[in-house]
Amino acid sequence: MSASDFLPLLTSLPASGAATNAIAAVFALIITTLFIHCASPMRLTDVLVIAMDETEKTYVDAFEMGVRPIFDNGIAKTMTRLQIQVSDIRAASLRQSLSYRSGLWQFFKGRTFTLLCCIWEVQSLKTHIEIMKEEHLRAGYSLGGYGTAAAMGYIIRRRQIHFITRLCNCLY
Repeated sequence: MSASDFLPLLTSLPASGAATNAIAAVFALIITTLFIHCASPMRLTDVLVIAMDETEKTYVDAFEMGVRPIFDNGIAKTMTRLQIQVSDIRAASLRQSLSYRSGLWQFFKGRTFTLLCCIWEVQSLKTHIEIMKEEHLRAGYSLGGYGTAAAMGYIIRRRQIHFITRLCNCLY
């Protein structure tokens, strides 16, 4: 059925004020519930942990490739600081997840914004590491070394595995 099939049905509904208000109230309640669920501290904590795991994998890949700026730019310190911060946030979220009321209280206290900022920082670090990996590959590839071709094949395989993993996660 297409959207045009529903148009005659919608226009034939009675346009009473009470029905319209009831539909608007139900719609607002559904939207509010969805927003609170999407921005709940427990769900965002899970997103943060997944983002941190992906960042750690990217960091290890860069380390195995021999990307030198990882050691020079203090990324290891940033990674360690973020790991500790994520661990503390996860522990606090688990302590406060014992009831829906405490989760809702944390939502209204602004914990959601703290989690969103931390997720942004973790994803920013991951992007920075990926940029350094690409620059490392580009610099080595322009030199034409054999090890670089092997490294390029390694990255392509990692990207294929990452794509397949993300595709499978979206299906479930």
